[in-house]
Amino acid sequence: MFQVTEINARLAIHPNSFGTSFREAAADAVESKYLDTVVDNMGLVVALQSVDSVSHGEVLSDEGSALVDVKFRLCFFRPWVDEVIHGTIAHMGEYGVSVTLGFFDDIVVPSSLLPKPHEFRNEAWTWFFVDEKDGCTTEMPMELGDTVAVRVCSVRYRRRPPHSDASPAMQAANALNEQRLLGSGQHANTSRVFPPMEVVATMDVD
Repeated sequence: MFQVTEINARLAIHPNSFGTSFREAAADAVESKYLDTVVDNMGLVVALQSVDSVSHGEVLSDEGSALVDVKFRLCFFRPWVDEVIHGTIAHMGEYGVSVTLGFFDDIVVPSSLLPKPHEFRNEAWTWFFVDEKDGCTTEMPMELGDTVAVRVCSVRYRRRPPHSDASPAMQAANALNEQRLLGSGQHANTSRVFPPMEVVATMDVD
């Protein structure tokens, strides 16, 4: 689920940071640029593991900042296919179920990958568990905040919104965004959001 990767980058150190060591200033610059961002094909940056080296600064005459070459290690959230992840249900809709890990919200279980048989009613999904021994059926309603296990089917990275909002991941992302806005007392807007990294999973976990 988590992977540490070495990165090399040229970063600008602001003059306000010249009073500290270049290593500390470089760490601040790395966290400011990378923390909580998605890097294509690498995952979500959740932590700076270490700053391994910092070059001498090259001062930019027009703004006073110093450019430095930094070698550092970042910890990425990068689930792999078939990995089982435990999270909580954050939202439900006809598209399926949105699952959050707390630090990452864009895990979606499309309705086609929910346990079968199932039914969407009263804004929630219900799984009908059929006992193989006696054939009896038990209703297993899902509720917001329930802890669930999901198995990763695919991980996708996007740099721009898809042409259609019809995908389960897009519907989940926008439903959660609207939920957050309303929860903070703001009015829901018509601007569409899209997840730069989306995890599609199944809830049919043995």
